[in-house]
Amino acid sequence: MNNSNVLIITYYWAPSGGAGVQRWLKFAKYLPEFGVNPIILTVDEHFAAYPSIDKSLEKEVSPVLKVYKTKSREILNFFSKTTGKKLPQGGFANVDKESFVMKISRFVRGNFFIPDARRGWNKYAYKKACELIKQFDIKTVITTSPPHSVQLIGLKLKRKFGIRWIADLRDPWSDVYYNKDLMRTKLADFFDKRLEKTVLEQADELITVCDSVKNLLLQKTNKISGEKIHIVLNGFDNSDFQNLPEIKDEAFRITYVGTIALSYNAKIIFDSIKKLSEQNPNVPYKLIFVGSVPDSVKAQISEAGILDKTDFIGYLPHNEAIEYMKNASVLVNVFPESADYDGVPGKFAEYIASRRPIISIDAHTGDAAKILARTQSGKTFTRNEQSELELYFQELTTKWLTNKTLKLDDNLNIQEVSRKFGTELIKNVILK
Repeated sequence: MNNSNVLIITYYWAPSGGAGVQRWLKFAKYLPEFGVNPIILTVDEHFAAYPSIDKSLEKEVSPVLKVYKTKSREILNFFSKTTGKKLPQGGFANVDKESFVMKISRFVRGNFFIPDARRGWNKYAYKKACELIKQFDIKTVITTSPPHSVQLIGLKLKRKFGIRWIADLRDPWSDVYYNKDLMRTKLADFFDKRLEKTVLEQADELITVCDSVKNLLLQKTNKISGEKIHIVLNGFDNSDFQNLPEIKDEAFRITYVGTIALSYNAKIIFDSIKKLSEQNPNVPYKLIFVGSVPDSVKAQISEAGILDKTDFIGYLPHNEAIEYMKNASVLVNVFPESADYDGVPGKFAEYIASRRPIISIDAHTGDAAKILARTQSGKTFTRNEQSELELYFQELTTKWLTNKTLKLDDNLNIQEVSRKFGTELIKNVILK
C-alpha cells in the first residue's frame, strides 16, 4: 500500500455549507500535488446536522478522491424536528437565545453533551476509520474540528493503533466565545477542559489558524511546546475568483458576508453609515448582508436609521457569496465583542483576494489586523475609534466618487493567505 495515504476525519464536508467545510475541502484538492493522497471520512449528509447546505461545493470534490460516509445519530436533528426551529449556527447567531425553549436547549447542550452535541457521529466514524486504516495501510490520521468531538475519534485511534495523529483546531475549544451562552456548570466545564487537555497532549502534532488560538492552546497544559503547534491560515482559492460576473449597480456597496449576531456589536458600522449618508446625500450608500441576520441585529440597524439602505440577501452558495465580495465597494468584518481572543475568520482571506478595501472592527494587535496591514488590504478600527472610522469612510467615498470603483492593486503579494500556500504547510506537517 502507498504510505502517502492520509486519513482525514471531518464532520463538515460538501454539501455542507459554511466556512468550516472549505478548509479541508481545499486542502484535499491540492494535497495530491504535494505527494500526499488524502482519504476522507465524513458523515452522510442525510444523517448530519448541517445548519446550511451548499451544493455548489460538491464541484470541488475530485471524482478520484476517496470519500467515505457513515450514518450518525444527531440529537440536534431531533431538536429541530420536535421544536420546528432551525439548527443553530455557531454562536447561536440565527436563533433567539432568550426564549424559554432556547434557554433550556442551551443548558442541555452545554451540560449533557460534552464537548458538543454532534458526538453522536463518533461511534460510526471510529468503526469505519478502523476499517480504512487497515485497508489502506494508513500511518497518519488528521482530525479537524469543530465539532471538537471529532478529536476524540483521533484520540481513540491513536490509543488503538499507535498511528501518527494530527489534530487541526479551526477554532478555540473551551475558550470559543459562544461557550458563555451554554450555561455550563463548573462540573461540565471541568470535564470539557479535561478532554481538551488530553487531546492537546496526546496528539503528535497540532494545527491551528492563527497565533491567538495557538497561544490559548499553550495555556492549557505545560506538557506541550510551541514547536508542536503549527499555524496554517484559512485561505482563498485562486480558481474561485476567475470569470466572475459583474453586478451592474451604481451604489456604494458596503458588504458584510457571513455570520453576525448581536454579540458582535456592529453599531459603530451602522452609525458611521448613517452619518456618511447625511454628509453625502447624493451618494447611494447600500449596506448588504450575505448570510443569516437575526432580528436583534435588524432592530439595531433600524435604530441607527439605515434600514432603508440595507439589503438582506440571506445565505448563498459559496461561489455566489464570492461574487458579492468581488462586486463590493468596501468589505466589512466585525469580530464578536465578547471574544477573549483575536482570531482570523474563514472569510478573511477571500475578502483580501477580492481586492476591495476592508474595514475590520477588531483590536489593532489581533492576527487579522496584522494580516490586513501586511497585505495592505484595508484598515482596522476599535469600537472606540468612531471618528477615525468615519474619516476613512469619507476618504473612500471621495475616491469612489472619482472612479466609481475602489479596486486595490492586484500586484500586491497576498499569497500567504492562499489555499495552495497553506496546503504546502500542511504537507510539511504530515511529512515531518
